[in-house]
Amino acid sequence: MYFGSTVCIALLTFPLFAQEDLSKMFEDSAIVPERSPVYASFKSTRIVSANSNETIRKHELDFTVTHRFGDAAGEYGGVHTFYGTDNSADIKIGFDYGITDNWTVGVSRAKGATAIRELYEVSTKYKLVQQTTDNHMPISITLFGNAVASGMVSNVNPTVPDHFETFTDRLSFVAQPILVPSSTSGLL
Repeated sequence: MYFGSTVCIALLTFPLFAQEDLSKMFEDSAIVPERSPVYASFKSTRIVSANSNETIRKHELDFTVTHRFGDAAGEYGGVHTFYGTDNSADIKIGFDYGITDNWTVGVSRAKGATAIRELYEVSTKYKLVQQTTDNHMPISITLFGNAVASGMVSNVNPTVPDHFETFTDRLSFVAQPILVPSSTSGLL
């Protein structure tokens, strides 16, 4: 009883407005939005294992350790392997550095989860076009590229994927444009 009356008195002390002047509703529509770049379309440079359009800020170093775990609940999973975390399928240790606010370079080393193992990677990411808050530029365009080389000993069997005749057989490359449209431009 005491609590209920206290709540009623507290609510009655707040001013209540049923309606405001509707003409004030359109006053802000005449204001031209400021043109500034959109930051943090994503909160990280990575989206799970893929790249986002974000780059590392100038002179910042990002150190990452990523894992792919083993069998979670199958024959080799369960509580005895802590649901796959004891059986790491792949581990990658990497460093990304911001040369400028729009350009990031990186190096990493991965165990490798396939027949091709002992992977050394160099990468670069450059923010080519940056979206603006006034939608003058409704899209962000970031370019990503990497080169990976395997350092493992070549298999003697020439019919398997981990047999390397020449050094170029150890290499793989990726070039990728990352496009992020504005959610307010009607593109999404």
